[in-house]
Amino acid sequence: MRLLLSITVIILGMTNCTPTKDEGKESNLVDSTETVDVSKVPVAADKYGRAFSKAGNIFVVTKDAISKQVTFSSRDSHPILDKKENKVFFIRAFRMTRERKVGLFRTETDNFNKYSFMSVELDKLTEETITDTKPFQSQDPEGGIYIIDQPTLDPDGDHLYFITGKYATGNELVKVNLRTGEWRELFAADYFERILSVNYLGYFLVGQSTIEERGRDIYYRLIDPNGKIVKKFDSKSSMESFRRSQNIVCQNELAT
Repeated sequence: MRLLLSITVIILGMTNCTPTKDEGKESNLVDSTETVDVSKVPVAADKYGRAFSKAGNIFVVTKDAISKQVTFSSRDSHPILDKKENKVFFIRAFRMTRERKVGLFRTETDNFNKYSFMSVELDKLTEETITDTKPFQSQDPEGGIYIIDQPTLDPDGDHLYFITGKYATGNELVKVNLRTGEWRELFAADYFERILSVNYLGYFLVGQSTIEERGRDIYYRLIDPNGKIVKKFDSKSSMESFRRSQNIVCQNELAT
């Protein structure tokens, strides 16, 4: 099983990080309109120049500016164009329903999205599911992927960082290999930014839901690549002041 996704204008560059999501919101990855390009192959040798999503379907654009639709589910987002293997990684959302008992004689229906990381080969349009289950225990006994927040492509173009559900009181930051579907759990996180600056390369600015001096709240830290807390901040604004003082730049979050 393996994965997918997308990002704006080419995100292997470095730009100043700005938070784009509020903690605690359910992810919604279906409506998408932007592009991503993570190839290491020179553009002159490429058949396709970029990928984008529109109305829940994935398109690629040739060097002659001709658009080609490559998925047709109306449920796809976050395309990542891989020119080397002539495919696009993406996320597909599946609308699910679940009955639950309320009291002794009544049931209610919950509606929610379940996500799969997929790829599509651009000439034959054959699709492959990279991964659609979490390899660790969580609230859901089936191990489905119901939250994908802040998907961020690693500069190597092969791995994706994102936050997914694990605990009733918090989530987990994970790193997934787009080619093999292999998951790696990093640490608890409800918000993160991956640092690209030389002085803190590979470190994370993180918000974690935990119980400390303010009780249950989001606490902000600087965490090293091994998950060790290097610095604690009094607040999110304190963390942002530290980022500005150190001229820290971060990896862009993928565009939908």
